[in-house]
Amino acid sequence: MSKPLTIAIDFDKTWTADPLGWYTFYHMMTDRGHTLILATGREKWSDDMARANLPPEMRIIYCGRQLKEHACLAQGHRVDIWIDDMPGMIQDCRILGGDLTSP
Repeated sequence: MSKPLTIAIDFDKTWTADPLGWYTFYHMMTDRGHTLILATGREKWSDDMARANLPPEMRIIYCGRQLKEHACLAQGHRVDIWIDDMPGMIQDCRILGGDLTSP
């Protein structure tokens, strides 16, 4: 492994698609020295059941209407790998003429 990675995983329709699988992935990757965070478009948790399906130590970034990359950077997380069922919510689309000055 060349350097530890920061990996952001979405919640709805990503983590929830296979909570046990992602839980196992979380522990495998953190045991290897990587950082995994949850980057959700939610403003906050609407029920305790959602939080109950996550590792208790997992950092959650509530992105709301912000692009996930911007919200994560504001919280001090430069993400190397994104796992999300809606990639358009992650960052400006540089290929299609998005804001090239954004981080």
